[in-house]
Amino acid sequence: MKLGIFTDLHYTKHPQKGREFTATAPERVQKAMKAFDEEKVDAVICLGDIVDKGADHAEELSCWQEILTEIKKYPYPFYCVPGNHDYEVMIGEEFSTVSGMPKYPFFVDVAHSRLIFLDACYRFSGKRYDEAGMVWTETMIPKDQLCFLEKTLSDTDRPCYLFLHQNLDKAIDKDYHIKSERKIRRILKKSHKVKAVFSGHYHAGAYNVIGGIKYITVPSMTDTDVNEFMIVSF
Repeated sequence: MKLGIFTDLHYTKHPQKGREFTATAPERVQKAMKAFDEEKVDAVICLGDIVDKGADHAEELSCWQEILTEIKKYPYPFYCVPGNHDYEVMIGEEFSTVSGMPKYPFFVDVAHSRLIFLDACYRFSGKRYDEAGMVWTETMIPKDQLCFLEKTLSDTDRPCYLFLHQNLDKAIDKDYHIKSERKIRRILKKSHKVKAVFSGHYHAGAYNVIGGIKYITVPSMTDTDVNEFMIVSF
């Protein structure tokens, strides 16, 4: 299995001072997709924070469509998870509607592997950011998604890969961690099926191995003058 992965574009036509590269997101996605095409990936995955605040909601949706247009020029299956900034600009099920994703959580089987997608954009109260307001240091996976995760892992003999925006790598700054991270890592380890966990959120990127599972934090695509993306093979 070969995957093309990118994250944290924060695309806006009004970039903050010091974050001017966010305005170049469409061009960077275009170059990433060309690289993915050359490698003939099995799927393309974005780990969230696709857009950031714009002048108004119409402009924010337009930015989303610009990114999707670049991705859909190619025939590869595309999957994404929401980031905290996506729920600052998206309302209700708008993220799934615009992106074309099923309701979270969900999984797909690709090339003899199982890819599992979760949404950790919830406050400690259990309410999602678009309802309760976004506080990026408050992130959790609701109980129903944890039950889904356990069942989805138990129902297959395929190697499994987990995708979510926020972080389960204990070596990263705690502000980025998902609440109950230890419990979640125990679920993953106990299954003996999870090979890797992919996250964004922490823009510098990171890599760790915990309990035999790879925890890969993909660097932000637009944080520096380097167009960051990954092509991974398993």
